[in-house]
Amino acid sequence: MTRLAGGLGGSVVPGAHHLNWHRQGEQRVLGFGYAGGHGAVFGGLAAQLPPAFGLAEFVMPGRQRRAREAPATTLERACEEAMAELRGWSQPPLLLGYSMGALLAYETARRLQAEGRPPHALLVCALNAPHRLLPPEGVHRYPLPRLQQHLARLGGTPAEVLNDLDVLACFAPAVQSDYALVETYRFVPSPPLGCPIVVLAGRQDDRTTGPGVAAWQELTTAAFREQWVDAGHFFLHAQPQLLAQGLAEAARLAEGAAPTLDAKDLHA
Repeated sequence: MTRLAGGLGGSVVPGAHHLNWHRQGEQRVLGFGYAGGHGAVFGGLAAQLPPAFGLAEFVMPGRQRRAREAPATTLERACEEAMAELRGWSQPPLLLGYSMGALLAYETARRLQAEGRPPHALLVCALNAPHRLLPPEGVHRYPLPRLQQHLARLGGTPAEVLNDLDVLACFAPAVQSDYALVETYRFVPSPPLGCPIVVLAGRQDDRTTGPGVAAWQELTTAAFREQWVDAGHFFLHAQPQLLAQGLAEAARLAEGAAPTLDAKDLHA
């Protein structure tokens, strides 16, 4: 779930304090990243998108230019901040969520629909459906040495961070606050979404399960596609083109086109 990402990534648009824009385009995508990496994780994806797609990334409080703000203690706060941005968009967004960001994307989609402004489509990656999450491990309460072991097992954290406890200690509060959002999350049943959902998951990712991924279908009355990638948890960085394909597929489904991803497997 966690990969520590640094650097600003993207650009700042005046009036969009909580967003980093990687590129502009007619079909706007709002991306929510994984724990510990908000605001800078979708840069590789931006170069893979079709010309019509614009890509913004949500910056969590306590990160990057919001570093002086207290981290979010509830998922609801982060979602409401995203909603404040999206209310200024003239067209329905295509929402993208990766790992922990999949929860943020889903809850934001649910709020948009409740306001009568449903999203165009939803692409979620590397996470079971919200009502089929794996039991929490209590990572947000781990002491630093145990957190170090957890991140090493999960993969994705740079060695220069992972192998230096003093450096890791600088990142740990933000990482663990993100974990707290997931581990204290409680799914509240609500009407299913009316937009398509496309799900990408890694076959070697022990944070997802077949039934848990398939359960996303229960959360929409529209089209659904489940795609499995020959990868672990962080295929976003090694194979960003797979996310670009997923976004394009989600947009096609939203427009009523026939699916182009027929199989349950995606390959680079």
